[in-house]
Amino acid sequence: MKLFHKLTFRKKIFAGNLLLLVITLIPSLILYQQTINSTIETNVSYMNQINGQVELNVETIFSFFDRVNYLHYADGELRKILVSDNSKKDELQLFTDSLYVQNSLNHAFRASQFVLRGGIINKYGDVFCSISSDTKNYREYVDSLSMRVDWIDKDQIYFSPIHETRVQLSKHSVVTMLQRMYYYGSYVGLLCVDFNFEKITEGFDQSYTSDFASSYCVLSEGELLYNSKEAYLSEEELKESEVIDKISQMAEELSSDKGRHSGKIRIHGQEYLITAAKNNRTGWTIVQYVPMNVINGIAFSAIRGMLLVMLCVICLSIALSAVLSIQITKPLTHVIAAMEETTKGHLKLIDIPDSESNPEMLELLGHYNSMAQRINDYIYATYIYELNNKRIQLKMLRYQINPHFMYNTLNTISALAEIEGMENIVQVAESLSKILYYNVKGKDVVLVKDEIEYVNNYQQIQNIRFPGRFETVLNISDEARQCYMLKFLLQPLLENAISHGLSDKRTGARIEICAEVIEKDLMISVMDNGIGMDEETCEKWNRRLKDGDVDDRSEREDDNGIGLVNVNSRIKNFYGQAYGIKILSKKNEYTKVILRLHAMGTIDDKPEDAPITGLPEGRKDE
Repeated sequence: MKLFHKLTFRKKIFAGNLLLLVITLIPSLILYQQTINSTIETNVSYMNQINGQVELNVETIFSFFDRVNYLHYADGELRKILVSDNSKKDELQLFTDSLYVQNSLNHAFRASQFVLRGGIINKYGDVFCSISSDTKNYREYVDSLSMRVDWIDKDQIYFSPIHETRVQLSKHSVVTMLQRMYYYGSYVGLLCVDFNFEKITEGFDQSYTSDFASSYCVLSEGELLYNSKEAYLSEEELKESEVIDKISQMAEELSSDKGRHSGKIRIHGQEYLITAAKNNRTGWTIVQYVPMNVINGIAFSAIRGMLLVMLCVICLSIALSAVLSIQITKPLTHVIAAMEETTKGHLKLIDIPDSESNPEMLELLGHYNSMAQRINDYIYATYIYELNNKRIQLKMLRYQINPHFMYNTLNTISALAEIEGMENIVQVAESLSKILYYNVKGKDVVLVKDEIEYVNNYQQIQNIRFPGRFETVLNISDEARQCYMLKFLLQPLLENAISHGLSDKRTGARIEICAEVIEKDLMISVMDNGIGMDEETCEKWNRRLKDGDVDDRSEREDDNGIGLVNVNSRIKNFYGQAYGIKILSKKNEYTKVILRLHAMGTIDDKPEDAPITGLPEGRKDE
């Protein structure tokens, strides 16, 4: 923040515009993140659909097996052959039965293009194969597979791993399916079907197109059965134990948690999005996977046009910000250069170019020139005034009357009046001479007792002017008398009380002046029992005094020219805004003016928050 404050105005404008641009970029970043999330959701949904389709294809491949397994229920002759012992048959019967079973199996296998061969070994160990040339070694082949199975369930189906075997003397990669056959709970034999995995792979390949963003693979018990063409991970990479374990674990989690549709794993330093579906018949797991950078690329492609437009807008905004900041600050540089001329005692007017079209700048420069012209005129007028004033002062020095001469003259008048026995004139002359001496006394901060004595002299003159009309009561604590206060605060209040508060009261008028120290405050009040004022007028005055309102109304409203508002203003300027005057009054009963001042133990004991410019400077004694 401190660094920002040190920047020039032009750089601040430019930085502010850049900040606005950054703020406008935030919604774009949010939109981009939302687009990525939406892309992920769309791809996850699409990948799950593909998984579902592949899983359905797998189910379709092996679903016909149910019909073969229950073939002996529908064919009584087949059932009769399977439950009989070949060792008790002659050769013709053996040939006839084997041919019948072979034809029945081949007829059933015609429904699937994926079946290479199949056969049944009944409970007596008799072998019936769909391909007669493979019958000799078929039992040994089936036994090698069935020995891997723990038959614990009548409906149990076993799918072997992918292996190679010879069918009609040709090598084939096959997946063998084994299931026991029963007839109403009675064991009949073992059904064995070899599926051509090469054909199954062709089916998987047909399920995948280059339009897919993802690749997919098929796993069985932690082994890789198939990986799609042009996959992101090669078969060698997928067969790595660490990789296949990660994929298998994630696939197992996704298959078991129906509420979870996708997951992420990291392979060789790259993050992949994973979906999985498991075929319950085969136990095979279909896994879709796609790198996250591909997802991000798809999301970026979706909003590429918008991002390019935003980039152009940003570049244009930066250029416009630079131009705008120059246009705004260029006139200000002229103003600064002109203001630097003030050190020479003259404000230079700015020539406004015709090319300037900014209305705000035109208004600013116009106001500056107007202000500069007024200041220059004022400087000139002040110079002429000071020059004339000096001339007048030189003349006045010739006729100046020393204040001490006035003071001595009043003392002479007082002595003559005392000789002639004129006591009233003596008293007035003495009081007036003391007032005059107090006025020319050097300091603006005096003791409270001196201010009270000054008020007493003023009150004695008023008593002679209005004999018997009012009495003045002083209630000043000793602590308050030793405090210092600003000069000339009480006399205007006393004069207001006489001139306004007691103007209509001919007898019984009373003025009470009280002063006491309360904590750190010096509280002085002037109270009269005159006409008072209503509540609305009193509140209006208090609001005006609180606001520190000072204008020529105070002079118009007070004959003496130094009214309550001006006294209040002097207090606030000297002591601070926390101090001042408050009025309490009741119509036709009383008016009480309360002065709250800081209790000054010494002449320099000013309040901590007193304004510096409000401190009046003391004058030297003459």
